Parts: sequence; C-alpha cells; structure tokens
Amino acid sequence: MASVSKTVTALAVFQLIESGKLKLSDKLQDILQLKIPSGGSPSDSRFGDITIQHLLEHKSGLNPGAFNNGPAVMQAFVQAGHPASLPVTAAMTDSYIASVGLVSTPGSSQVYNNCGYYLLGRVVAHLRGKSRPIDAYQAALFDPLGIHRIRRAASLVSGQPNDEARYQDPTSRSGPAR
Repeated sequence: MASVSKTVTALAVFQLIESGKLKLSDKLQDILQLKIPSGGSPSDSRFGDITIQHLLEHKSGLNPGAFNNGPAVMQAFVQAGHPASLPVTAAMTDSYIASVGLVSTPGSSQVYNNCGYYLLGRVVAHLRGKSRPIDAYQAALFDPLGIHRIRRAASLVSGQPNDEARYQDPTSRSGPAR
C-alpha cells in the first residue's frame, strides 16, 4: 500500500463504518482471524488489541515493513514445514505479519505504517466478500466515480505492463564503481 492508496483505503473503511458493517473499535484479529505460518495464534499477545482506529491512525504497533518482505514470508513458511516460493500470496503475507512481534503496544505511539494500511485493505476486502482489496474498492468507490483504469501493481518485473513504474532498491549501486 503506497501513500496514494492510503486515502482510498481510508475512504473504503469509512464507507463500511457509515454502513454499519465496521466500527473504529473493532479488533483486527476478530475480523481477519489470522494464524501464523505454523497454524497457531499470533506470536505477540498484543496483536489481538489492534483496532481499526489504531490502523487508521498509524498507532497499531505493527512492524512497518512486515508486509513487503516476500523472502522473509517465504522463509517463515519453509521453516514451518510448508512448501513456499516467490511471489508469496496475500494470505501468506497476512500470516507472516501475525508471526512478527509488535514494535510497540497498540495505541501507545504513532509511527507511519504501510503494514497497517495493507491490513486495512485486507479488512475491506474481507467485509466486502472479495479476495483482493482492489476488487472491493472497484465496486464501492471506483465504479461510482467512473474510475476504470486503476490496476494492482505486479511484484515480478516480468508480470508488469510496459508502462508500470519501476522501483529499485535504494542501496543498489548504479553507474561506475568508485
């Protein structure tokens, strides 16, 4: 979930609140019922305290980068005895997030958190009966606004359209070696 999509995600969440399908005080775990890769409950007991409001306000305590580390997600599943390969699925990512310890107690501090918004997107998809957030957004937000060209980014370069923005590792060296 990039910065631009946070606004869309928040709008979708507030649509669900207005329709009575969601409350700010609802707990993330009560909705998604996440399990860790080995099949158990979330590793950090505080995970069950994370509310929708915490996620919206960047106060969830989640590890901010837990949602975008495909190799770590894959390794967690391999270590749990499950075959896994890249790219990982959203369900695998969800499970991995539940296995990573929180960096702070939910509600105690505000830290910009893409992982929280990733999970909010998963909440919206779940409550709208869709497997992907973009499908939930399309019907509830984009179609009524006449927006029809939004697409989800692909992880593998080979799966990306030619006009897709490319991102690179900021630690990668480019140009002549020094």
